[in-house]
Amino acid sequence: MSYKRNHITTYTLDQTECAAQDAIFAVILVQNDTVAPEIDCVDDVAFTVPFGEPYELFDFRGNVTAVDNCQGEIELTQVPVPGIMLNTSENEIFVFAKDGVGNESQCSFKLTLVFTTEEEIQQGVMSVLPNPATNQVIVFNPQKRKISTIEIWNLAGQRVTNFQLNNSEIENQFSLAELSSGLYFIKLIMPDRTQMIRLVIE
Repeated sequence: MSYKRNHITTYTLDQTECAAQDAIFAVILVQNDTVAPEIDCVDDVAFTVPFGEPYELFDFRGNVTAVDNCQGEIELTQVPVPGIMLNTSENEIFVFAKDGVGNESQCSFKLTLVFTTEEEIQQGVMSVLPNPATNQVIVFNPQKRKISTIEIWNLAGQRVTNFQLNNSEIENQFSLAELSSGLYFIKLIMPDRTQMIRLVIE
């Protein structure tokens, strides 16, 4: 049996007695939902951004999961809103989950922007080149950090593809042939950290 929040349902039960008379019982169930959705947030992430350029905030709602005790859609809201331009190194991103009757929960994570110059990239900061790219890119890993997985996300917060690496190579090359032109984010997943790099495909 399923219940709808703040909804009155009438059930009719027929009971046949020995005298063949029917007794009708009406059962009214009222459910008042006061429980907020459970929300599982994104891990803290870091983006590499060219020095002097602002960062356009990614839509992280596709990376957040939320479940509710009742049926119905859950509305996810991100603050600051996706698409806003950021220019500070340390940022806290909030995601709110609201069910159909207004019960709300929230979570947050830290977004670190690493502003780098071309010289710093050459000295060991992880990067993706060329950028903008067309058919393929190379992930440069000068410090030979172990990368387990590379994921590519679009601006809608959807993972469009991923590559299993599990290596510490200085260079890892992969194809972009199946992706259309636009702005994406490459997510580098390592045992001790996660880093995201903005990528433009032309």
